Formats: sequence, C-alpha cells, structure tokens
Amino acid sequence: MLSEQEFVRQIRQHQKIIHKVCHLYADKPEDREDLFQEILHNAWKAINTYRQEAKFTTWLYQIGLNTAISYFRREKRRPLSMGLRMHFNSLN
Repeated sequence: MLSEQEFVRQIRQHQKIIHKVCHLYADKPEDREDLFQEILHNAWKAINTYRQEAKFTTWLYQIGLNTAISYFRREKRRPLSMGLRMHFNSLN
C-alpha cells in the first residue's frame, strides 16, 4: 500500500491522466473540476486496492474512467433545469 505522501507524489506526477479523462467526459470547466475532485476522492478511497502489480498510471486511469462513466450516467439522468424547462414550454 502507498503512503499518503507517495500517493500525493504519484497524483502530482500523473495528474495529466485525470485531466484527460475529465476533458473526455465533461464539457464545462466547472464540471471538469467536479469530476477531477471526484476521481481524486475515489482514488484515495481505493488506494488499498492498488497492489502494485500494474503501473500506478494504469490503476489511476481505470479509477478515472470508472468514475467518469458513473458521473456521465448520473448527469444524463439529471432533469432539465427550470430555465430550460420554461424555455421549452414557451415554444409550445
């Protein structure tokens, strides 16, 4: 298992992987920030699952993809905001 210091060092060294996933799955900058934080949170929660059999980057990328897919599905189910609903209703 990685120490907290080693985890932070690895994240700093490989944060571009997380940014890449965020850019693939989130359009708005604020959504990318939220997703980035969620990936970091999930990686920290799952650090005990990292067995060092694969590269840290492979493990991190997989955590990132799984988190992004869940995030994307959750966002798709989110109902339209009131402003959009009112706009669509005024079209009818």
